[in-house]
Amino acid sequence: MLVTLLSKGELPATIFQSDRENARSWWAALEEGQREDRICDLTQVLEFYGIDLPESEDGWMMACWESECA
Repeated sequence: MLVTLLSKGELPATIFQSDRENARSWWAALEEGQREDRICDLTQVLEFYGIDLPESEDGWMMACWESECA
């Protein structure tokens, strides 16, 4: 893991990125198997609660990102 040292009072650049940009970076860093596992796990949770499943790859990316950050 890469760690960036910040000066006192300096904010990390990632806080200025949108959730979608952060989600894309995070999703791209996952291996295909990891993505499939997260989609499978989230599918079970969403179906249990009667929540509609995402219909696109982008929708799954954002749903998994939100689940990761929850």
